[in-house]
Amino acid sequence: MKHYNLLIVGAGNAGLRAAIAARKTDSSLKILLVTKKTLDTGSVSAYAAGDRAAYHVTLDYTLPISPDSWKYHAADIYRGGMKVSKPDLAEILAKNSAKSFYYLTDRGLKFVKKGERFDQILTDSSVYPRGCYAGPDTVQKVHRLLLREFKELKIDTMEHCMVAELAAGGGRVSGAVLYDEKSKSFSAVSFNACVLAAGGGCSLYADNAVPSAVNGDGYVLAHDAGADLANMEFIRFGTVSV
Repeated sequence: MKHYNLLIVGAGNAGLRAAIAARKTDSSLKILLVTKKTLDTGSVSAYAAGDRAAYHVTLDYTLPISPDSWKYHAADIYRGGMKVSKPDLAEILAKNSAKSFYYLTDRGLKFVKKGERFDQILTDSSVYPRGCYAGPDTVQKVHRLLLREFKELKIDTMEHCMVAELAAGGGRVSGAVLYDEKSKSFSAVSFNACVLAAGGGCSLYADNAVPSAVNGDGYVLAHDAGADLANMEFIRFGTVSV
């Protein structure tokens, strides 16, 4: 049985970013990322598009200009979730939005500017404009950037592989049973920590616009391992013509 310091499930933007951050934090870490499809085809991040698909961020000049302007951002997130989401998670997202944004721009992602400032548009559920954009394929551009950096770091990857079960005990998970779809075989790995970034459950709906791999099995893995699940009702989907 192979042992890893970190197992990451899912190759969307969240999974890729987690792997990159872990490797750059400690280059000696043994990391394995598994994805049910390929790195560039199995996630919503690889296909997401829309004329209002923006990267919401609180910058120094984002209205209202204030040392605590991130609080307005957090309030919009909370209100947009009909006030049933987790306020503390909204605060974490808002507080760290600028750091995340500049991580992308420092690596060459070209968000649209007006003069010397990044343009920010008003989107649904926001009181103030803070949506930065790089075209209708903003999310895809983020994915391609992260995928390029991920590949440069030569992190171990298993494509066409799914986690069939997590081994849990004593309040923690320490191993996983993997199923290789190409060889039709099972294997096992152990690890010190696990990141589930398997996406939502949109493909459970008969009409959807996401890859078939995004079917909510990460929820099942987490639940069966004893994790607390929150905000399960928040699944992003748009109108689908049939």
